[in-house]
Amino acid sequence: AWVYNRIIDQIQIGANDPLQGPTFCLNTGDITYFGYFGTSIDESPFWFDFHSRFLSKLPVENPEGIPGRFFPSPGNHETWLDENLEGFISTVPYLEELGFSPENRVYMFDYQGCRFIFLDSGDMDYRNPSEWGGVHPSFDVQMQIMTDWLREAVEIESREVFITFHNPAFCQSGFGPLPEEHNP
Repeated sequence: AWVYNRIIDQIQIGANDPLQGPTFCLNTGDITYFGYFGTSIDESPFWFDFHSRFLSKLPVENPEGIPGRFFPSPGNHETWLDENLEGFISTVPYLEELGFSPENRVYMFDYQGCRFIFLDSGDMDYRNPSEWGGVHPSFDVQMQIMTDWLREAVEIESREVFITFHNPAFCQSGFGPLPEEHNP
């Protein structure tokens, strides 16, 4: 609750005056403990809890030009036994406006001269926990999409580019970093 309340308070400040605080929140995944314990926020105690304690308390009006105030990359906890991400999508359905789907788990948006890119490092394989497991689309396809989005960001003279994905490039909870060949 302490973490949620601090983020909500800061976003409320930013919603009232963007020069004084953030207007939205990025998340690198593991929003919930277990992705499939029901297919929606109405059926899953985990998604319901996240929605009622956090999402429902964010300012109702979205920042101009983007469809929400919370933008996550899916983590392995969101996908556990929910390969189609039904719980995840029911909780943040506006991501579909940005091209996110169970088959395409990458998306991006531009906001105030900055580009935000979200990749999918995929499920964790316990046999090789540091590996990039995203297959929606594959790593190579995601890198091509990211390269195209980065080139476009240069063309439109973006001030900054932020790239977000679940598996840390520098460490992974004691499992080691992403392998060099699969490290964006």
